Amino acid sequence: MLWIAGLFLIFIGLLWFWVGPKIVEFRTSIGLDAKIAEAESLWARLKLQTQGVKTILVLVGGAIATILPEVTKDLADVDLSPLIGSNWAGKVAAATSLVATITHISGLLSAARAKPVQTNE
Repeated sequence: MLWIAGLFLIFIGLLWFWVGPKIVEFRTSIGLDAKIAEAESLWARLKLQTQGVKTILVLVGGAIATILPEVTKDLADVDLSPLIGSNWAGKVAAATSLVATITHISGLLSAARAKPVQTNE
């Protein structure tokens, strides 16, 4: 159980110190903050705010969903296997990898279509 916490902390550290600055750099280069301010609907604003982090959100959600039955069994002595089945981790991992691949490809296509902001220097 301790190794799961260690891997989780390493993952969070990588997101915070390596991926985070890259996302901020991308958002700045295409002027995303101005586009968010100009968005008229809540749905458009939400789509713009999650641009660049959808894959990360899917992976974090999948990781949490994968280990949730074991964590509840260890911490609260609650066995979720009658509710979720025997191969829960395998099913969630497969679905997570599929959805992460789709969101990653969608993000790459969106980034390729984005036009850099022109600066007057």
